[in-house]
Amino acid sequence: MNRGENIISVDIGHGFPWGDVADCGTRTLMISDNDPELAKQPAEKIGNVVFEHRHELLFNPISLNKAIQIIQQKEHTGKPIVIADIADIADNAGGGAASDSTSVLEAMLSNGLTDCAIGMIWDPQVVEIARKAGTGAQLTVRLGGKNSVDSGQPLDLNVKVTGIINDLIQPFPQYSGDDLPVPCGDTVCLECNGVSIIVNSTRTQVFHPAIFTAFGIDLSCIKALVVKSIFHFYAGFAPIAEEVLLMGAPGPLNPDFTKVPYKQADLHKFPWMDNPFR
Repeated sequence: MNRGENIISVDIGHGFPWGDVADCGTRTLMISDNDPELAKQPAEKIGNVVFEHRHELLFNPISLNKAIQIIQQKEHTGKPIVIADIADIADNAGGGAASDSTSVLEAMLSNGLTDCAIGMIWDPQVVEIARKAGTGAQLTVRLGGKNSVDSGQPLDLNVKVTGIINDLIQPFPQYSGDDLPVPCGDTVCLECNGVSIIVNSTRTQVFHPAIFTAFGIDLSCIKALVVKSIFHFYAGFAPIAEEVLLMGAPGPLNPDFTKVPYKQADLHKFPWMDNPFR
């Protein structure tokens, strides 16, 4: 829809599904030049179009088990599969999760996956231990699972410190203009049985492959990257990926909204009701 002379802006707000507020949901926003009636009709029209596409817009992430099967079957092609938290949604710091869930890493290790990488796990204690030990050190660490009942259990792992970067900055690609610099804090790369694990001290979601390549990880040799992010990772990772998959692993951010234990949200809407207008 093109803006007319008296229409200033046309926007769709997709909402934040894990925010337990009464008005949680998608909205259209039309701003006119002091003419509310002019804005009302096109706003309703756009809202109806969004509602007509509600089923296809409701994402359906693959399970953790399915993601592991896909990685097991993948051949080296020079490009990794990028699996996002939805790329690891359920433990995405951008949605309010701790970003220290261990469920995906545990599944990767228990299934013997190699030539893979995962990041970022927020664990300042492990970062400090690895920094003091130094690059090349062999350590036993208790990683993750410290900050939430949904974070899973800490993993006791024998790891090698393969890299240390103080005050790592990752770029956040923008639709227009320069990338935004995003601090990750002191960050380390640990290797455990063929899996590279990026662990950081400043909780943030993953936006860019630089969190891996900064440590010298050659992505052409990686079968799968698991990133703790949702959607914001796409601009940075899609160009280097053979395929991008969205995964709903165990964690505090359940991608099935009908199972989120809302207390304040008005549920007289899709997906709790297929058509609340009837």
